[in-house]
Amino acid sequence: SLSFDELRCLPRVETNAPLICPGFFTDHATWAGTPIKNVLELAGLQEVPLAFSNEGSRIIFKNAAE
Repeated sequence: SLSFDELRCLPRVETNAPLICPGFFTDHATWAGTPIKNVLELAGLQEVPLAFSNEGSRIIFKNAAE
């Protein structure tokens, strides 16, 4: 497991990502933080999937209050 302080010390990257909701809107957002792939590897996940599919892997995120 990783502590909050350990997560905060990880390298930060920034990228622009399109937000597309077909038929409703298109926008762009700037995302900044540590790539989830890096976090999962550091947390000890044996194999990090390159992509998620409807049939495949799921990762459930919970906040610290849960």
